Amino acid sequence: MNRTHRKQRGSKLLGGGVALALATGGLMAATTLTGSAGAAESGQTRAAVPAHAVTGYWQNFDNGATVQKLGDVQDGYDIIAVAFADSTATDGQIEFNLAPELGYASEDEFKADIAAKQAAGKSVIISVGGELGNVTVDDSESARQFADSAYALMEEYGFDGVDIDLEHGINAQYMGEALKSLASKAGDGLVLTMAPQTLDMQNTETEYFKLALDVKDILTVVNMQYYNSGSMAGCDGNVYAQGTVDFLTALACIQLENGLDADQVGIGTPASTKGAGSGYVDPAIVNDALDCLAKGENCGEFKPEKTYPGLRGAMTWSTNWDASNGDNWVNSVAPHVHALPQSVPPTPHHSGPAAGFGGRAPFRSRHRLPRSGRSAAQRSPSKRARSPSPQSTPTRMARRPVAGRAWALAVAASSRGGEGTPSVSVRRRHPTARWCSWAG
Repeated sequence: MNRTHRKQRGSKLLGGGVALALATGGLMAATTLTGSAGAAESGQTRAAVPAHAVTGYWQNFDNGATVQKLGDVQDGYDIIAVAFADSTATDGQIEFNLAPELGYASEDEFKADIAAKQAAGKSVIISVGGELGNVTVDDSESARQFADSAYALMEEYGFDGVDIDLEHGINAQYMGEALKSLASKAGDGLVLTMAPQTLDMQNTETEYFKLALDVKDILTVVNMQYYNSGSMAGCDGNVYAQGTVDFLTALACIQLENGLDADQVGIGTPASTKGAGSGYVDPAIVNDALDCLAKGENCGEFKPEKTYPGLRGAMTWSTNWDASNGDNWVNSVAPHVHALPQSVPPTPHHSGPAAGFGGRAPFRSRHRLPRSGRSAAQRSPSKRARSPSPQSTPTRMARRPVAGRAWALAVAASSRGGEGTPSVSVRRRHPTARWCSWAG
């Protein structure tokens, strides 16, 4: 993201209670990476994120866009990501420094704005990273520092969760460790979002994709940045230019067909031409992409072979650039997102390797029990095996490299209509992605 900002390290920083906790190790030392303190003790109640949600980044700095106080953020945004937390001299540790140029008389006024947004049903989270920011989490100690300091900021300011927008490398193992620890402290209702760049989500072997799958049980949404990218490969192996509906849909397909649920995928675009160096698309194109993925309508050349009515929604950088552009993005995209179809319980799939996702079931039920009410088997993705439909037999897949790519021939005996006619489909694998398919 084009997120130039100044870090106000000379201004204040952590609130007194948070600074004391970090300095003494009192509260934080009592909550280890496997501990479980948190929201229940703090009494914080978080509003549920809507089934279809709009995320907007709010700038805690002045870079030429309209300066907003948090209370000025447009009502169409459901998740407001405060950009950004800052790193400290301690690896993994983060702090928040309210920028003086925003015009707040005190931090209490800022906290009151957070509370007012939450009272209106919005989620307010703290974003970590950005174009110029970086936090190093590459071992268990830095993972502990991240979880402790992020939770401390949630306690101090009332944030509902965190956004991971690290654009200079990420360690999936230890960031996953940190986020799971944070979830154990924060309790049910933690809002966890991510904003990887397009290159970060081209296949499941990238660190960001590994992280998303590792924390899938606590992940709210991945709002990939479909900008500042250049052309990229879609899930059908074809290359698409940014700024088109095909770019949005074919790249979203990689995530949707490789382990993330539809309600964990969002489309991130700039709010104006000044919000990014490249990749701006008119909000009407964003709406077309949403329609294509959720309803199979208004697609470009690429059309996914199935629809994803549970698609979470859209994201923009930023609410400030949106305000500078007359609120054009939110006034167009937010009503469209909120009008997307409600998802229906999916049809069970065979959960073996023939499912085409390395053994991972390609969906999970939308009707989830609260974390505390689910068994270990229900919480673990690897234990959510679906039984094959009684009307079909397990699919067999044969793989063979052809001209540098891999092809799969899937043959399944089907008894639809009582005919028992085998159906045959051909799927081509993106050179670096897991099994993806396309309509054609």
